[in-house]
Order: sequence, then C-alpha cells, then structure tokens
Amino acid sequence: MLTNLLFAQDPDVGNHLRRLVDKSSSADLANLILGLKTDGIWLKIDVLCVVGPNVIDSYLNLRGPAIAPDSSEFSGAIPFTADESFQLVSYASSGQTNTITLNYAETDGPNLAQYDAHMMLYAYDKPTGSDDEIFYNRTTSTRSSITNMGTSSQWRAALQNIGPNVSTTAAGTVIGSRTADDAQETRVNDTAATNATSFTAPLLSLDFKIGGATNSVDKATFKVSAWGAGSGLTSAEMGLYENRLRTYAQARGFDVY
Repeated sequence: MLTNLLFAQDPDVGNHLRRLVDKSSSADLANLILGLKTDGIWLKIDVLCVVGPNVIDSYLNLRGPAIAPDSSEFSGAIPFTADESFQLVSYASSGQTNTITLNYAETDGPNLAQYDAHMMLYAYDKPTGSDDEIFYNRTTSTRSSITNMGTSSQWRAALQNIGPNVSTTAAGTVIGSRTADDAQETRVNDTAATNATSFTAPLLSLDFKIGGATNSVDKATFKVSAWGAGSGLTSAEMGLYENRLRTYAQARGFDVY
C-alpha cells in the first residue's frame, strides 16, 4: 500500500521501491529520492547505492538500471551489517581482495563526462594505514579515486589524477567533484578544499571499484555505507547532497557524524 501511494506521488520512487526485497526502508528511501529531486541533484546522479536491511537491496542503484547497471558484482566474502555497512579488506601482498565492482565506468551513462564528474563515498569509519584507495578506477598512469591518506590524516578525491586534500580524520560523506572546467573540490562532511588546474587526462573505460586496490602493500579494513557517481556538482550542491545522505543515515541508524 505504501509503495503504491508513493508511486502515485513520484514514479522514480515507486519504481525503486517495487524492486526491494525488504520494504522496511521504503519511507526513508522515498525521502532521500524526493529530497535529491528538490535540491536539483537527482538528474546529475548516474549511480547511487545506499545500505539497507539486506545485501540485495543495498546494491540496487536508486537511479535505476536504465540509467546505469545495478552494482551487483561482488568478489570475495564481504561481511555485511544490515542498515550499516559493507566491510572490505584487501591485502595486496597476498593477493586477497574483497571488492565491490559497480559495473559502471567513466565512459558509461548519460551524465558522467570528461571535465564534468563527481564521485561520492559514505565512509562508515576511517581506515588506518597509508594511501588507501577506497573507491577508484585506475591504470598505471591515470586514476579517479577517493583515497584516505593515512600517513597525513587527509582525504583526497582525485578525478583523473587531480584533486585537493581535506585535512580531517572524520568518517562520513566524501565527495569529489569538478565544479568548473578548471576547478575541483573535495568535501568531507562540512569541510571542503579546492584547487584550480586544467584537466587533460582521458576518460577511463574501467569499471569503478570499492576495495581491492594494489597501490600499497597492506590494505586496511574499512566500512562503506553508500557510494555514487555522476556529473559535476557545484559547491552548494555538494553540501545539499551531503545533507541528504546524512539525513538518510540518521533515519537508518548508521550516522557517524
């Protein structure tokens, strides 16, 4: 009944709720979707996955598989806590990896384009160690990634190699976005840093991954509660996006602020 009422209010909400195995998160997901629409952010998102009561519902893309495939490809035994997080760990030295693959690359989807892109990760906790690439796609020379700079207690969101650091050890929402052709911003909760530079690296056709990077010897255990990607956001939109995710986290009981 609730799903039918919400579908009558908004078809995107109804379409997503109908795919859920467990409908207990329906009202909170509806509020998230409608809030993102109110803020003018919804159409700038290609992929948005948030944890819910079970694994299947948690990897569904809120924007729908017609926009980008559901993030349904898992490698390794990934511990899952309902309405909290997936716990990932990778030991590159031994070849053991636990990885979530989004089935989505920079060259996919209608919104994610060169010089106009964002990446988002809700980190349930701060990983330890040094230079942990958590959410990324990369070659040996080019990468887009959200990285915890463990040795310097900073977060970095780099799109095509370039991105500013935010000096904080906080968990929570990390967003990296192109805010203009020659500017990029990294935002961690309410703290932001910017840089100005030109962007010339090509788009990558590699799927985005969470966990399992091999740029350091030993990777830390870390938990993630949401992830997403899409077109570029303004600084104000990044703040609105962060607030909507925080509201959802509070409603589901995994807020880390």
